[in-house]
Amino acid sequence: MPPEYQLASYWDDRFKHEQHFEWLGDGSDSILPHLEAYLRSTMIAPHVFPPRLLHIGAGSSTLSERILETYRQVLRDNVDGRLIVNMDFSEVSVRQGEEVEGKRRLESERMQWVQADALKWSDLLTLADGQNAEGYFAIIVDKSTSDAISCADDIPLKSSPDLHPLLRSYVEESILPTGEPMFLHPVGLLALHLASLVRPGGIWISLSYSSSRFAFLDHPVENDMGSIHPGVFWALERVEGVEAPSGQQKTGINAPNVLHQVYIMRRTDAPASARPR
Repeated sequence: MPPEYQLASYWDDRFKHEQHFEWLGDGSDSILPHLEAYLRSTMIAPHVFPPRLLHIGAGSSTLSERILETYRQVLRDNVDGRLIVNMDFSEVSVRQGEEVEGKRRLESERMQWVQADALKWSDLLTLADGQNAEGYFAIIVDKSTSDAISCADDIPLKSSPDLHPLLRSYVEESILPTGEPMFLHPVGLLALHLASLVRPGGIWISLSYSSSRFAFLDHPVENDMGSIHPGVFWALERVEGVEAPSGQQKTGINAPNVLHQVYIMRRTDAPASARPR
């Protein structure tokens, strides 16, 4: 039976016994070059608030620390560690992250750690509530978290206060004649949730082992969800193959190089807080 990557209990147990692990490498040659390029692009415009970043599925990777180092390298004196929010649905991971941050001398040097399930809108409300122009995230970093989320079953959409407002409105207006529930792929739900947290023009940098992880953005499913389809909120801007780190390649003289994929998605200006009527 394959590991249940979609369950918090799996990760809690794993992080209790594993202090450090890098999925698909540490991000130095895949995620960080794109992060640095985006940060440098923000320095061109005057009077722009330093971009906030949400790192989903932070786990036990050193990527969070490397993200902070990249911020300091590019933005220098304008860096406040609290601009970076590391999120995981494992209580153990978040507790370990907070312990590390607590050792920093100044509070302004400490990154934030938040326990939340990216597929539960009620968990994300604390990140979405009360945001003003500079409060939205400008960057999402995702190192194989979408891969883990893709292991979950399709999610039935049922009207409830815990459902994202756009989906709740859609479900209430689109009841199937048979009364059967509608379903959404978990990565599609993730995309919709993140769209509500990211300002227009922001980016989602995702490292995946799959060459088709976000194919749904360009190729809507047969049961097109119209104005709430994830492709309304995210434009797939670039896909770049990067060689898998040493130790993750297949062995043998004629073995082909293993490529991971870096996806760059741009947040459109379509509103995601409430469905237009």
